[in-house]
Amino acid sequence: MKLTIATLLIAISSIVCFAQSASLETTIKKNDPHKMANKNGKPNDDTPEESARKRTATMVKDFRLNAKEEKRVYDANLSYAKSVESAKISLANNKDMLVKKTKEIENDLDAQYKSIFTSKTYKQYQAKKAAMKADLKKDRKAIKKAAKTIAE
Repeated sequence: MKLTIATLLIAISSIVCFAQSASLETTIKKNDPHKMANKNGKPNDDTPEESARKRTATMVKDFRLNAKEEKRVYDANLSYAKSVESAKISLANNKDMLVKKTKEIENDLDAQYKSIFTSKTYKQYQAKKAAMKADLKKDRKAIKKAAKTIAE
């Protein structure tokens, strides 16, 4: 009987310890700027360099950029990714300021794109960006609707 009680106590204490460890791990991951969720809701493990490389590769494919444009777009994307990462770290406790700063950084990126792209390519970029924004808005509405349905 004593052995059974001792075994149960050990099992319960290890479950509690494990739960606290997992909770701490989750907290650390949430506060890591490299772990921010991507559009699929999965943690983003990309460094600014990886993020810039991926974004540039997509743009080269979508807009058929030449080598010179590709280099300039990569530099702009890298600057953007580093600025956003820095803002996420420095403004982690101030969501309103983070949103404002991120919009400023995004506007700067758009201005850089405008100076890099031809007017035709820039219009294509704006159309793709607007479509992505609309899709994101639609996805958010669907998530809110599903959450409301579950809550009822």
